[in-house]
Amino acid sequence: MDDYKLVSVNLNPDSDKSHAVQVYSLKSNSWKSLQPINTYVFDFNKSRLLFNGALHWLTKKVMVSFNISEERFEEMQLPMPLKSLLEMVGLLKGRPGVFGLNEKNNLELWAMQDHGVPESWTKLYSIRPFQTTSMNFIGSLRNGTSVLVLHMKLGIDKLAR
Repeated sequence: MDDYKLVSVNLNPDSDKSHAVQVYSLKSNSWKSLQPINTYVFDFNKSRLLFNGALHWLTKKVMVSFNISEERFEEMQLPMPLKSLLEMVGLLKGRPGVFGLNEKNNLELWAMQDHGVPESWTKLYSIRPFQTTSMNFIGSLRNGTSVLVLHMKLGIDKLAR
């Protein structure tokens, strides 16, 4: 890599339906404005991943990636059986992964086997129904074991005991 880039994505002041995108190149010491992208509902501070030369973020319906060298955005479909997507977990067995709840409230972890191919999503784990207030992916161990931290939802009556 012979350049470092900074990507700035902000709500477009001229439209509430798009984000203004600028890329700063350290090599050329300049900013370049890119074509505005659709407004996605996602939090840039969470659910992000750098993989295969692209930054990835989750929205409620798709994974958005930004190819750094080509300076372009792409949308990738998510696993369809999930009723609610909770977070991108990073790399699961070396592949981008997400977790979410299915229609039975089972927690499912999915990995994309072939980057950019929606049909390649593979369910790795399914955990029986439970209630949780939040979950965080810690990482994958060298032996392939994934580590999740679950913050369980407890009723006030359980805390009083």
